[in-house]
Amino acid sequence: MAKQFNRENEKSNLGVIVVIFASAAALLACILPGLNLIKGFLLGVFGVFAYILFAGALALGVMRYFDVPVKVSKKKAVLLFALFFLTLAVTHMIFDWSLLSGKTFSEYAAAVYEKKWTAGGIFAGVALLAYPLSAGIGPVGALIAYLFTIALLTLAALDFKWPAQSENRKEKPARPPEEKAVRQEKAAEKIIVPLTETHFEPARPAPFKSAGPNLYVGDVEPRPDPAPRSV
Repeated sequence: MAKQFNRENEKSNLGVIVVIFASAAALLACILPGLNLIKGFLLGVFGVFAYILFAGALALGVMRYFDVPVKVSKKKAVLLFALFFLTLAVTHMIFDWSLLSGKTFSEYAAAVYEKKWTAGGIFAGVALLAYPLSAGIGPVGALIAYLFTIALLTLAALDFKWPAQSENRKEKPARPPEEKAVRQEKAAEKIIVPLTETHFEPARPAPFKSAGPNLYVGDVEPRPDPAPRSV
């Protein structure tokens, strides 16, 4: 078991190291001059979001490698990631409105890739469904749908409860520790009885009644023991 755990731990650390170096290399490619080919590809696919994406992946990888604790539940982490990507899609629709309206998918992809400096690039248009929704229900309808979804996820992330629901689920006020201790002592006094206060009485046989000619043992009176005979 220990060897298997060590192997899994080594694989996990190796994956984290790969993520750290890949994110750092991609971030440097977007920043440093002279790497126009890689920079153009990354900006065409992710837009300005490439800087945020790779910087965030690098930070998370470093935190995971050094076991930095993050006090966030899995539910809230998923909701926060969803809110972030939906906000990115809304930003893409607002700032790149002209690229979404009245174009086929090939024309849209070519325009976004050539422009480079977009909010989300092709990733926001395809993976986050900005272009399909805009083509299906129109840019305005897609924007309203995104904003409505963002509002619902925000309420879920903040643990929002409707007034009636919160009244039905009111938590009982916590009792002070002194009152709790007194209640426990009283309960212990009821359960534990001192041995000196316990009275034992011998069991008495129930009287028997004879019915008819039958004779029950209860009807026979005990005879005294005969006196010992002198020899």
